[in-house]
Amino acid sequence: LRVRNGSNGLYLWDGAGWKEDCLANRCQKFGATIASVDNLHAAGAYFFARFNAVNGRRILARWFSGEWSPIVDFGDPLPNGAIASNISVLDGNRKGDALVQSFDGGLGLYVFSANGVRTVHSFIRPTVDGDLLRQVQAAELRDDGRVYFITVDYLDRILAYVATPQN
Repeated sequence: LRVRNGSNGLYLWDGAGWKEDCLANRCQKFGATIASVDNLHAAGAYFFARFNAVNGRRILARWFSGEWSPIVDFGDPLPNGAIASNISVLDGNRKGDALVQSFDGGLGLYVFSANGVRTVHSFIRPTVDGDLLRQVQAAELRDDGRVYFITVDYLDRILAYVATPQN
């Protein structure tokens, strides 16, 4: 939030007024000095954000019951053996699960939940239909775990997909 005659940063509404949560370049969270906060999403009682540290580290976090907890940090291992980098939250659901996009040698979509991490799709591999996907245009994570996403492939076609969790 940019504040006229005040400090830039993240402010949270506590029901009675705005409360400072993380002021730019002065906030310490997750062992880092935070330069900025972006990539904000809300779902039910949960709030998701990306905290960008002054050293370039990016941490995706979930706010619930008055506190932030990290979801994924730059350098964390992903299910395919790659490390999380250039991470962002695409969506969250009312269970507190987060749909995350990471550049991991190729774009990847992952769901982070209380049950762990699952791969939705790794863009370095073709889909079951043989499509090579290039980028995500929009995505939605449902409370039942289904992921809907609109993507563009290397033939410049716009495609819609739904991924259903495998139990």
